[in-house]
Amino acid sequence: MVIIFEENNVEKRYRAIDFFFIIVCMFICTVDRSFRPEKVMRMIDLIEGDLMNECMRSGFVNEKKWVKIFKNYTQKKEYMDSFFKHMYFVSMCVYVAIIGRNLLNEFLEGKAPEESFKEWPTPIVYWCPSGYDNLAFFLLVETIQCTLLYVMLIEGFCQIFTTCLATERVLTDFSTTYMLLESINYDYPESEIVDYYSKRAHSIQDSSRFEKNLKTDLDVIVKCHQNLNSNFKTCADYAAYGTVVLTCIIYSDTVISIYTVMKANNFKVMLNFAVACIFINLIILFSYHHGQKIVNQNDYLRRHLTEVPWVDKPTWFKSSLCIMMRRANIDTELKPYGVYVLNHESFKDVGLRQ
Repeated sequence: MVIIFEENNVEKRYRAIDFFFIIVCMFICTVDRSFRPEKVMRMIDLIEGDLMNECMRSGFVNEKKWVKIFKNYTQKKEYMDSFFKHMYFVSMCVYVAIIGRNLLNEFLEGKAPEESFKEWPTPIVYWCPSGYDNLAFFLLVETIQCTLLYVMLIEGFCQIFTTCLATERVLTDFSTTYMLLESINYDYPESEIVDYYSKRAHSIQDSSRFEKNLKTDLDVIVKCHQNLNSNFKTCADYAAYGTVVLTCIIYSDTVISIYTVMKANNFKVMLNFAVACIFINLIILFSYHHGQKIVNQNDYLRRHLTEVPWVDKPTWFKSSLCIMMRRANIDTELKPYGVYVLNHESFKDVGLRQ
């Protein structure tokens, strides 16, 4: 209604259009999750799932490897729990700031309290029909707007932090793969591995035992690498829509805030909107920062694969290693709908285009 009736207030109409766009995006996101809950369930399974099943654990030749890997996994889970709690607290602070932003601006401008209730500041601009300029209608509008903003904040919180937590789980899979590859370097160096075709000083029994242990450890590495790629695909598919929508919403709000700063005559109001603009962009930076973490793993994985001793290994070992190397040559990136990569450079480029 503000868009239709507030013809003389350009700023109000812009804010109304911006909020209408946010409602539409969030509604589409909610409907999509309601009709396709399997995507959310896969993400929950990814975040809360076990590191490896028991059959993979029993495949370790050296139990100390499992202890080291499980310790790293436990530390990562504790970090993820702490990260979630801190970010939820930050989100609640953002919610309080959004609700009180317009009221704070009125205070900073030094305006006296208006006698008309329709002039009192609310979190979202609204149109007051004639005959409803009273306290009861104002409190009703305030309650509805606060409830709606809370629902929208929870929707956005679930989208962005589900992506961040799933990314942390994928990073755990990367670190597990690194530890397994390093164990190959330590347990089966080229100078000590038994190759019964070229080193006849050892018995065939010893050669068979080494080869069996090597095959068992390699089987665990291959399964972990496959699990890594599967988990990343689940994370990337879920994160695409939410990341794009949240980016558009936050940047549209940023544009409105910049417009307000340029029109404001009060320095305190300008500073208030400028600070709010910076902090609200830090929210979407979380997704780009976690995308950068994924991008950084590409070179690490390639380096660990190239350091694996393979010269005197059996043919089946070399074949498996070559397959993992070919897969590692494809960059692992969070790239929503193939439009842009989530990393620090993309965040900078999108910000400069505003």
